[in-house]
Amino acid sequence: MNLHISFPSFARLFKAGLAVIFSAWIAACGFASEEKKAQINVATFNIRHSGDKGKTAWEVRAPNIKKIIDKYGFDIFGMQEPRAGQLQDLLKDNPAYAAVGEGRDGGVKGEFTPIMYKKDRFEVIDSGNFWLSEDTDKPNKGWDGACNRICTWAKMRDKASGKEFYFFNTHFDHIGQKAREESAKLIVAKAKEIAPESSTIILTGDFNMNDKDSRIKGIIAEGTFSDSRAISESGPKGTYGTFHGYKLDGKTKNRIDFIFVTKDVKVKSYETINDDIELKAFSSDHFPVFIKAEF
Repeated sequence: MNLHISFPSFARLFKAGLAVIFSAWIAACGFASEEKKAQINVATFNIRHSGDKGKTAWEVRAPNIKKIIDKYGFDIFGMQEPRAGQLQDLLKDNPAYAAVGEGRDGGVKGEFTPIMYKKDRFEVIDSGNFWLSEDTDKPNKGWDGACNRICTWAKMRDKASGKEFYFFNTHFDHIGQKAREESAKLIVAKAKEIAPESSTIILTGDFNMNDKDSRIKGIIAEGTFSDSRAISESGPKGTYGTFHGYKLDGKTKNRIDFIFVTKDVKVKSYETINDDIELKAFSSDHFPVFIKAEF
């Protein structure tokens, strides 16, 4: 049987063959195109509860928090200490955002550790809470802690890149030494339990201890997380300390607010946001911590 291939058909086959060969060569040489990278603005911000009066009252501070959120373009961030009314105010003033979380005393009671995120950027695939205690499933004080303490987590999908990641946000006890020690161990264990191996994880929070504390060093030494300040490609910006207690002299060395990331996260920049000093206006008794991250 005589097989006849017209020139146009032969040309198409020849080109297709070349394309396959060229693609294989490109992949072998390491020139294959990368997956689309996700670049996000992440923050942690203890906004202070609503119990203050006068110049540090919530009604005075809330507009300054909104200014910071807008200025720095937070995509997703963990907050500490807001009560239900404060969270409602923030969502009302920032309609582009939604939040997940529960009060540490159950439901809408007590302070939250919510995760606030841009609705048009992220989708929540799953979320939950656990308490920093021996019984993680219900509101209760852990070990020698003075208060109920909670961690909120969410599995997120970045709509821009399709990247899925986990976000944990927490607030450790301010009194109990053992509570902080055990909470540090629990956070790492729970991250491993909730997020499958090799997952991308971001952990934010007010840990009520500084980076020289052995328990913070333990979180890092365990190997899952890196301190975003230490791995920032452009180096840290702003004050070293994050808790100022309403003293805006820029001298604080009390760094107790952290953003930890897994090894696959590149931290392009790290900043302790000192806008309160520049504006001479309070947003909180903490400075927020802000990173630009890339998956």
